[in-house]
Amino acid sequence: MQDMQPSKQIFISHSRKDHELMEVFRSFFNGTGVKPIFMEYESWSRKDEANWQWILRHIKVSNAVWVIVTKNIVDPKNPQTQNWVAYEIGVASGCKPPKPVYVFKEESVNFPVPYLNHYVPKVVWDEKTRWLSEEYKRSMEKHRWVIMRSIIREPEDDTKTPKVRCKKCRIVFCYHGTSAHFMCPCCSTTINPLEDTI
Repeated sequence: MQDMQPSKQIFISHSRKDHELMEVFRSFFNGTGVKPIFMEYESWSRKDEANWQWILRHIKVSNAVWVIVTKNIVDPKNPQTQNWVAYEIGVASGCKPPKPVYVFKEESVNFPVPYLNHYVPKVVWDEKTRWLSEEYKRSMEKHRWVIMRSIIREPEDDTKTPKVRCKKCRIVFCYHGTSAHFMCPCCSTTINPLEDTI
């Protein structure tokens, strides 16, 4: 097994069907000095490793895991995708110390994530223009440098973004959104960022 070079990297957990959307996410890393790790693009480095071993190895040396939750994650025709994403989140949570998990969620997709540190809602992929919505692009542009700074310079501080706590499941995470109310990404309870900020 070839040793991996020490560098800043983020493991991207996603559906292979979201290829074009992943190209957009890949562009978020331009000029940051952080490498995004997409399993299908890194197949040349896998040799004879089983998928689970390759994932485990890369998550262990990553600075964070980004989970891109779209309708393709919950497609009943491909249940294995949900299982792999759940496995990758579980690996991140089981690291010592646990890896930060950032969830980017398409609106109206029900996929509970029991462990996360950051939540970026309303990923809107426009099927006609094959691009993210203007609202989301503005939001992502605003937050991506905050997120990258937290990974590159301030890993112990998460980010300066306010944290919220779900009253039902008690999970605490940074909310990178603008809605007055949103559904908890873990248990779907309604959260008010103003009332539930800690």
